[in-house]
Amino acid sequence: MQNHPARAFAALWRNRFLIEQLVRKELSSKYRKSSLGAAWIILNPLLLVGAYTLVFGVLLGVRWGGAGSTLEFALVLHAGVMFFMFFNEIMSRSTTLVASNQSYVTKMVFPTEVFPVVITLVAGVSFVATLLIWTVLSVAIRGEFPVGIIWIPFVFFPFLMFCLGLSWFLSALAVFKPDVEHAMPMTLLVLMYLSPLLFPAERMPEAFRWVIAFNPLSWVLEPARSALIHNVAPDIVVVGVGSIVSLVVFWVGYASFKGNQRNFANVL
Repeated sequence: MQNHPARAFAALWRNRFLIEQLVRKELSSKYRKSSLGAAWIILNPLLLVGAYTLVFGVLLGVRWGGAGSTLEFALVLHAGVMFFMFFNEIMSRSTTLVASNQSYVTKMVFPTEVFPVVITLVAGVSFVATLLIWTVLSVAIRGEFPVGIIWIPFVFFPFLMFCLGLSWFLSALAVFKPDVEHAMPMTLLVLMYLSPLLFPAERMPEAFRWVIAFNPLSWVLEPARSALIHNVAPDIVVVGVGSIVSLVVFWVGYASFKGNQRNFANVL
């Protein structure tokens, strides 16, 4: 069966060399015309964290437990922002992914399912670079190595599969429903502000905390921040449930993309 879950993994393995070449091409061309080049991988999250720290940490006086100083508050923010930036980059590009590669869709036989994989891996490279910068800053600010970083793969890889599955689904949906592209920026903004990214979850009024619980970002930000800031291992139940949900989204997204793939050329 074409859309069987195992087919998704088989397709990734079969096209692994093509994916590698496309990722290299994407990374080399991403900042080619920029004077600062790949330095933007580091500068973007630092500038964003700096702005959020000024507004929420200094002007509004928001504080997390264990973050006594402004620098420590920035560190806590940074621990969440890098996950949101990973999610934001993938979702933002997914809605125009097929249309922006129209020549591959309409003029040749090409495994277009690799495009969401490529943007997910490119975002993953930026995530790893940002995580390394966070680690250096953590050692400089707190004077100790964040040993809880060993737990991050257990949080990140299910999240990566979730994002890839969602990217497949949104890429296909946007071909037939262009409104998805216009709705995405506001959707991402709402998801950001209704997640424990810029403030602790307990700051949300109790009557509305269910909103945070249903936000997929919350299931990543909370355990990741606990691991990085407090060196606490993620709850095995949370990781298990998150992994199952991620696999389901991964398969549904792939099946949706493959099921509609033959109609892309007719719409574009």
